[in-house]
Amino acid sequence: MRIIKSIIELKARIIIKEVNCVILQRKIYNKLLEWKEECKGTKAILIEGARRIGKSTVCEEFGKNEYRSCLITL
Repeated sequence: MRIIKSIIELKARIIIKEVNCVILQRKIYNKLLEWKEECKGTKAILIEGARRIGKSTVCEEFGKNEYRSCLITL
């Protein structure tokens, strides 16, 4: 019974983490779409933030979805 309870709690934490991650990615993704529309390719963008929060991941997804080709330098 104790093991089952631990597994259920772990799954709940993972689901909550996934939901939070998706929400954050949508917010930054929308900001990137706004930047794309505003600048129309005339300005670069610098994304700064804490380590390991998904900056590179969301940039890769944005590049794949919104452009024919993209280059991301870390």
